[in-house]
Amino acid sequence: MPTAAAPIISSVQKLVLYETRARYFLVGSNNAETKYRVLKIDRTEPKDLVIIDDRVLSGS
Repeated sequence: MPTAAAPIISSVQKLVLYETRARYFLVGSNNAETKYRVLKIDRTEPKDLVIIDDRVLSGS
């Protein structure tokens, strides 16, 4: 049985949503706002939900 991977950010404390014509960007950060993750949601495909999680951790 596969085991779950450990989360890159242990808990997301803040979420911010940015919008462009083509995508939504949901940015989550830890409590200290030193680590960030971005989830991209494609708005160009009307019949399919396309979500991109590039699994990259950004830090300040």
